[in-house]
Amino acid sequence: AGAGAGAGASSTARVKSVLVTPKDSWPPYRRGTGLSMECLGVDCDGAQVFRYVHDADYASAQRAYERAQASHNPANLVALLRQYPWHVDALLSLSDIYIYTGEGQQSAEMLERCLFALEGAWHPWFAAAAAAGTARMDGSGGCAPNDVLFTAVFKHVQALTRRGCHRAALECAKLALSLDRADPTGLLCCADYFALRCGHFGWLLNFAAGFRIDGQLLSLPGFAFSAALARFGGGRPGGGGENNTAEGGATSSGGQVGKGKGVSGGGSGGGGGGKATKGGSQHSQQPAAMAVGGGVERQQSAEEARSADADADDALLGALLTHPAAMTALLDRLDSSAVASDPRWAGVLTHPHFAHARNEVSSRSLEHLYAVFGERHHLLWRPDLTLAWLLRGAARAVAAADAPTSPITSDGLCAADFAAMRAETFPASSSNAYAHLAVSDFSDVVKRQMPEGDENPFLQPPPRAGALGGDVAFDPADLVGMLQDVEAEAGGALPGFEDAAARIQQMGPEEAAEFHNRLFAAMEARADGDGGDGGGDLPVGAAGLNPLLEFFRTMFVQDPADRGGALRRQMRRQNAAPGAPPPDLDPNAAAAADRRPHDE
Repeated sequence: AGAGAGAGASSTARVKSVLVTPKDSWPPYRRGTGLSMECLGVDCDGAQVFRYVHDADYASAQRAYERAQASHNPANLVALLRQYPWHVDALLSLSDIYIYTGEGQQSAEMLERCLFALEGAWHPWFAAAAAAGTARMDGSGGCAPNDVLFTAVFKHVQALTRRGCHRAALECAKLALSLDRADPTGLLCCADYFALRCGHFGWLLNFAAGFRIDGQLLSLPGFAFSAALARFGGGRPGGGGENNTAEGGATSSGGQVGKGKGVSGGGSGGGGGGKATKGGSQHSQQPAAMAVGGGVERQQSAEEARSADADADDALLGALLTHPAAMTALLDRLDSSAVASDPRWAGVLTHPHFAHARNEVSSRSLEHLYAVFGERHHLLWRPDLTLAWLLRGAARAVAAADAPTSPITSDGLCAADFAAMRAETFPASSSNAYAHLAVSDFSDVVKRQMPEGDENPFLQPPPRAGALGGDVAFDPADLVGMLQDVEAEAGGALPGFEDAAARIQQMGPEEAAEFHNRLFAAMEARADGDGGDGGGDLPVGAAGLNPLLEFFRTMFVQDPADRGGALRRQMRRQNAAPGAPPPDLDPNAAAAADRRPHDE
């Protein structure tokens, strides 16, 4: 059930949630915040298709968000969330800002609130369909509200794994991958990492073989190496994993996505190795150290353990022959002294198969995947046992590369076949199909510096006074609606409110933008306690003024001489050259402006 099941509860924390744990400190949540979900029907595979939708109220909030974003001022986002506390785009943007400024706890809270709001909008059928793996949602950019869910889930799983919550990260990744198998956010580049970290080796092998009908996941460098590592026991001595059976690991949200097919040995997948393994065998996925005692059972277990070791070795060999540049990217990121000081590694890495591997990569997409793989997976290969196993596999790959046409697998594949499979799967191309995946997003190191230039819409220099950053148009009805909300919050009529509403209809773009920015600043100052209960009798500048009341009194001074143009006059004074006389709206207003004190 979604968060909306708790509508009407006195505390947000009492609402049950699947994705996050709500807190008492959060604003009250009720359904009907403008974001909802609808069921579009059933697709050709019998899965239910859902999408998020906005109503008219949310559309108004969305326009306010776009204006706050275009103002280049993060404080405007904070002010916006005071008015619309469950606006998912604003919560997601503010989460990014907090993480860049080193405020990780606030960032996590904003992200969790975003997910909570998204879950609260779920359709009554969605949770059950998602748990069964029969819910679908387009995350490819065709529906902006859908995109927020996939982006938020991706950021959430990265935050979870940084905190060591690898199982929770895996379950969230399963959910997103079951909704859109096209993987719009790149979770396939890290789901295998989560599975290895939490010991779900059996689920990983089943998922790699069954997620796509053609088994092409094993052609990706990440899954090619991770499948081999899963067969090796995750690289840990005796590491059978928390769930190491062929049927295991396919529960919880989205868990059906990789269940139901046996584990194939690879070969045509490019990374599964050449020797066929016992599909679905529980024992074939356990390392040699998992032997049991007792006569014939001990002998059978020893044979199965040797077979399992051989399967893991062959899978690693296939990965190294298909993606030699992936290993060099891995070692570069690992930067291990054990590798640098070992002459055996020097002999392997100077062999043309590895030394020239990067130069032979003709696909920009594959080159990018190697960088992502090295960044995300290098910690899995750091243990001495795993690194020694990788060295043995690399030595076998060098020997196979020296005889490229000699069969090296039980089904007759040779080193040249693996190279041909790579070229067929990733043909030469200068375009990067994975350019939307930032390598730094797959790192456990949190970024502390915000992007520069066009990628950073918040910390750029603010636009000049009276100008609106970006091309976001102001709707006068939205500004009037903001005034009405402020009036309701103030608990009574504001001075000059009717005149202000009338003037808004006559504003030009720059004046409307200035009005919007100053209103946000006044709202923020009032929320921060900078103003008191000042009334209409207090003079300008007196202590204890309510910033909102002063905003209306100074922005729209109704004087017949200037026709209520105080805001425009202030804008012109700000933009006037130093030392120049204050510009007036028109010659007829000059005398009146000289007779009365300035508003600022």
